[in-house]
Amino acid sequence: MPNRLLKETIKTSPQIDQLTWFEEALFYRLLVNFDDYGCCDGRPVVLKSELFPTKENVTKTAVEKALKHLEDVGLITQYSVGDRPYIMSPTWEKHQRIRNKNRKFPAPPKPEKAQNQALVSSLLSNDSQMSDGCQQVVCTNPIQSNPTRIQVESESESESNQNCSTADEVKNEAMKWFEVWWKEYPRKIGKRKCRERFLKIVTSEEKFEQLMAALYEQNKVFCLREIKYIPLPETWLNQERWEDELQPDYEKPKSKETDWSVFENWPAQ
Repeated sequence: MPNRLLKETIKTSPQIDQLTWFEEALFYRLLVNFDDYGCCDGRPVVLKSELFPTKENVTKTAVEKALKHLEDVGLITQYSVGDRPYIMSPTWEKHQRIRNKNRKFPAPPKPEKAQNQALVSSLLSNDSQMSDGCQQVVCTNPIQSNPTRIQVESESESESNQNCSTADEVKNEAMKWFEVWWKEYPRKIGKRKCRERFLKIVTSEEKFEQLMAALYEQNKVFCLREIKYIPLPETWLNQERWEDELQPDYEKPKSKETDWSVFENWPAQ
């Protein structure tokens, strides 16, 4: 398999942060086991031998449990073609390059909704009628002998529904990212306004990782400051303070001690 890329932002990924050390190691070894389309054999007994060839204490059950958790946090997707299980990376094209034109492993089957849409599109190309801005298709019901008329919504309406669904998913994911950011920010004032501002700024996972990476670095300086010298969280967002390069120029004041050396030559009374 070709070499794979690991980005620096993986260190602050909220998905990776939910893994145990073993699950994280298994995920990294999976990356170099995927083909150029982000797929690989999903049989646990095969993965055990391929991913951990020199680890005799790794069991098939441990691999199965780790794969289940990786799927729960959204890092992989398990699917079957025929009776054979496979694994794919849902974000493979975003982070890796596809070089080969031929697949080593079969592609995941299309969702049932996509299959139905493909069937409807095929029927539309063969036998369609237009009425009131909608397309109507006549097809035969496999159970009944009489044909059933199916009304298909217009293409523009379908695209609108799909866009709304995608926007809701992005917003829900951004809400989770906000809670992670809020937990890490050391000064907690005005959560509601911060949430509103955060959701306007962070519209992608890449932007979220940028903010978190900057905050982790700045916290090294914030921990040396009194709380009143740390920017308000809303100010941090409004002024794009994640772009700042902070230096530890402020330290907690040291307790004052009397310098008794000035009295060493003091004349005795």
